[in-house]
Amino acid sequence: MSLTLRFERFPAPGGLLRVASVPWDSQHFGFPFFQVRCEEVPLDRLAMELASWLSTLPRDRACFVHTTLPASRLSRAGALIANRFYPVETFYEARLELAPFARSCNPKWEGAQLREATEADLPRLRELSGAAFSSLRLHLDTNLSREGADRRMRQWIENSFRAGERVLAYDQRLTGETIGLITYRRTEPTVAYFSLTAIERSRQSAGFVVPMFEAALRDCAEQGYQTATLRISSNNRGSLNLATSLGFRVDNAVMGFHWFRPAPPADTGSFQT
Repeated sequence: MSLTLRFERFPAPGGLLRVASVPWDSQHFGFPFFQVRCEEVPLDRLAMELASWLSTLPRDRACFVHTTLPASRLSRAGALIANRFYPVETFYEARLELAPFARSCNPKWEGAQLREATEADLPRLRELSGAAFSSLRLHLDTNLSREGADRRMRQWIENSFRAGERVLAYDQRLTGETIGLITYRRTEPTVAYFSLTAIERSRQSAGFVVPMFEAALRDCAEQGYQTATLRISSNNRGSLNLATSLGFRVDNAVMGFHWFRPAPPADTGSFQT
């Protein structure tokens, strides 16, 4: 399964809204997940265009929509809120040029090493991915269960593996136990996006996380990439501090919004507004 979304215009063929189904989340939760981009819609038309598209979503099951607004475009938030979108998190986009980093970085392994994962690692990687997070946007949304959000992260690492992302396992040298993982994928010819980083909760300290990330960035440079990018939730102060300490330029604050409509009552088969 490709982890790249395919956006289409609404209304077709040349509408200003761009919408995409999110197949991995739709498959996991059992109802449609969508992402919408609305930056091209004039502000005075945005609320109407969103309402028009939302009215086309299936009404016989739950539906979920995610969208984002950069801090410079928060004047559009009113149109989202008018259509029952609600804010869930703010995240930052971060960028690192790899050549100067690779020249200056000399990772200190602190008893652990990074390696390319194999299919045999998947059970342990799923376990780590499902237990490492508590403040991602789907964990924060009370319309979704915490258990479902954890299952989604377990499936995420498997999807990353199947989609051909570079998946790295972090092993403790003494015992050989896998205690962390990092994945990244190509988004532009020389740009890699770090999509998932997880480490066992008992080892979520700088002594383990910093050398793991340093080694992953060196791996990224050795694979021929020139730039590394990632997104960091404002709820994760530790990751923000880590990124800046490694030399990432952290900017472009972005606010994430969700829209959720539950399934209709089972006894009527119809949705009640």
